[in-house]
Amino acid sequence: MVDTVKGMALYERYRPQSEAELVGGGRQTAGRAARLLERRGQAVCLITGPSGAGKSTLAGILASRLATHELDRITVNIGTSRGLDFIREIEDSIRYAAHGDGWKVYVLEEAHSLTTAAQTALLNVLEHYPQRRAVILTSSEEGVFTEAFRSRCLPIRLPKLTSADICELVERTAQCEGLALTLADRDQIVREADGNARTALNLLEWYADEAPVWAARKPSGAVKPAAIPDAQPRLEFELAN
Repeated sequence: MVDTVKGMALYERYRPQSEAELVGGGRQTAGRAARLLERRGQAVCLITGPSGAGKSTLAGILASRLATHELDRITVNIGTSRGLDFIREIEDSIRYAAHGDGWKVYVLEEAHSLTTAAQTALLNVLEHYPQRRAVILTSSEEGVFTEAFRSRCLPIRLPKLTSADICELVERTAQCEGLALTLADRDQIVREADGNARTALNLLEWYADEAPVWAARKPSGAVKPAAIPDAQPRLEFELAN
């Protein structure tokens, strides 16, 4: 993990920068997804899954692997740019050559906010863009996309993170921060995070800053380490026809 800026929230400061740092389904599929995108020469990838499963993180890692120059990685939150005007901006910029030797990659977060008209317009743009271009979309709602849109995408469905995944993340981050985390406190964070990595690190940050308050919140019985399951749900990863 990269500890780059003190004062940032833990979930931003320790956001994974490589496949090896991922937990859960993202670790299993990052390399394979990148190879499939590279093989296609141009691609649209739709990453879906519950909140805190690592969709944006995986999208960023894929974008960094494909686009060698920082200026060739464009990230936009569709929640604030959801209509046809935004698609026209992509159409204007996607045809220009990349700054580096790699790809030009657009990461569209919260892509479920795209209107139906915007989805259709984006498909029309993607039918004509040059090689070595990729659009990676992240969404917690797969059902809002039209069938025509989904059929053009390489789908990656991330499962909810297991307790074992969250446990690994919390322990690793606590070690990086130099926190003496007890097993009982670790288990409480894992339980309350409920499969959400961002929530887990926010709880860990609260634990580090507000130990007396945290102690007052503890339940009467701590969860034993053995209660944390280590089974990993099967990652759904498939190549669209």
